[in-house]
Amino acid sequence: MVKQAGRRVEGGVEIPFAISRQELAEMTATTLFTVNRTLAAWEQEGIVSGKRSSHLVIAKPHRLVQIAEQA
Repeated sequence: MVKQAGRRVEGGVEIPFAISRQELAEMTATTLFTVNRTLAAWEQEGIVSGKRSSHLVIAKPHRLVQIAEQA
């Protein structure tokens, strides 16, 4: 999503359209609970921001790549 639609903004890469946590859960074949827990942890780590806002900002895209490679 970052590569396809992301745009650079101050503080990271913004996903420039509204996406709900339920939609993220459906896109990733997981539960809303898991998405909420994961995003909360990433917000605490400073990886993403956008708590309850309509747009998500990825502050540390390189960290998300690291996490994906560990999986």
